Amino acid sequence: LVYHVVRPRYPSDSTAVRDIAVTPQIFDAQMNYLKHAGYQIVHFSDLENYVDRGVPLPPHPLILSFDDGWGDQFEYAFPILEKYHYPATFFVFTNGIGRPGFLSWNELKTMQAHGMSIGDHSRSHPYLARIKNLTQLEAETNTPDVKEENVPLNGFVGASAPGRPLTFVGIRGTPSLMRYVVL
Repeated sequence: LVYHVVRPRYPSDSTAVRDIAVTPQIFDAQMNYLKHAGYQIVHFSDLENYVDRGVPLPPHPLILSFDDGWGDQFEYAFPILEKYHYPATFFVFTNGIGRPGFLSWNELKTMQAHGMSIGDHSRSHPYLARIKNLTQLEAETNTPDVKEENVPLNGFVGASAPGRPLTFVGIRGTPSLMRYVVL
């Protein structure tokens, strides 16, 4: 399951925000449903181990992820994930880290210390269908080692998420570039 915005609704919310947002109450109810329906929440590294090495997954595996690195993910989603002891992966675009409305380095470090994984969601979160050549794509997806307070971002990393680099960028568009991005 992929989430973007978990926070209370505001009268000023645009249609676009309403389309991708869930309230903390709804998010909690969804996590409670997953628990009682027998879903087992796993990391992307568990899926990687299954695909690459045949390591079995538990019954009813499910991955939880969050896109873009919005600050509300720490404030509202993270405590609910902890309540249910669920791991998740937070895909952040590195230019947003520490900016108003986005996750900070300290928040990323805290979540990683509590079993969450941090993944690279490109450098600046461009509209990827507008990228026309491999050089532009590599500039967005091959984020160099970015280290601040021991939170590395070089693809798919973290103490709880060993594995090969994985960039999750949600490409729609230019098919010739799609083969260069590991999803």
